[in-house]
Amino acid sequence: SPPSPVVAHQRSHPSEWSPADVEATEHWIVAVDAVRADREQHPANGVPPECTLGAACAAAPALARSLALVCHHGLHGLLMQWAFSEASERLQQRAVPRFWEQYRQLVRSQASVSADDRGAVKAAQRRGVRALLDAASELLRAAEAELSA
Repeated sequence: SPPSPVVAHQRSHPSEWSPADVEATEHWIVAVDAVRADREQHPANGVPPECTLGAACAAAPALARSLALVCHHGLHGLLMQWAFSEASERLQQRAVPRFWEQYRQLVRSQASVSADDRGAVKAAQRRGVRALLDAASELLRAAEAELSA
């Protein structure tokens, strides 16, 4: 595969890169690739604790060294922002659509009940609120899984 744009820039403009920049970039790539591989191999829902990035670091000292050097070069905040952005994107793709689908069902169920039938209105409201709470709980579980993975 072709080198990343950063590596391509390093190769085409070597005088603009200090040895520390090159080292930080190499370790950054290792860290990001590891986080990405971990997320692809172990999706957030139902990940056992032994299948986390922390476990990968324990099993791969080179990865732990790369992460330590990323932190040493002051890039840990950027790595965390990237990881949270990735987690947010996964939540938006999975849990958020489910929440809004439950909301649409609530609106439809309320619209289909005659306002004169108070019992049916109350039952539809209870079903709708239960469905929304289920969707919110699902969103919470997905967020907790992302944070603990």
